[in-house]
Amino acid sequence: MQLDVQITKEALIELVKQRKTIIIGIISSLEKPIVNWGKRINPQARIGAVYELQDIGGYSFRASYGETMMGGNTITIWQASVVDAPCNKPLVIKWQGVTDECVVSGDDSFLPELLKLIGQMPHILAAKEQAERQRKEDFKRR
Repeated sequence: MQLDVQITKEALIELVKQRKTIIIGIISSLEKPIVNWGKRINPQARIGAVYELQDIGGYSFRASYGETMMGGNTITIWQASVVDAPCNKPLVIKWQGVTDECVVSGDDSFLPELLKLIGQMPHILAAKEQAERQRKEDFKRR
C-alpha cells in the first residue's frame, strides 16, 4: 500500500528535530536509573558493561555501554518482563559517543506510554527503594 502524502521539506525537517529531541530525552532520562537500579549482567567483561532493569511500570530496559573498543552504546526497551516474548518487538536506540547521532529501530508505538512512565520513574524508583529499605529492616529484626 502506498500513501500519497505531501509534506514540505521544512515540515519534514521539523518532524525529524522533534523525534530527535524525544529520543535524546529518553536516553538522558533512562541512563542513570538503568545503571543505578539495574543489575549488571556481564560483571566479568573487560570491554563494555551491560545493565538490565526489569519490569518497571510494565517495561524492561537493557543498556549496553562501550560495546567495542571504539565505544558504542545501546538502550533496548520492551514491554513485558521477557525480552524474547514472540509478540514483543523492542525499541532499540544506538549511539556512538554523541547522542545527536543515534539510530532508532524497532517498535516505537508505545512511545507515548513510555514518556509517561519516564515522568513517573522517580516516584516509582523511590517507592521501590523504600520497599527495599523496609525489607532489609524487617530482615534485621528477625
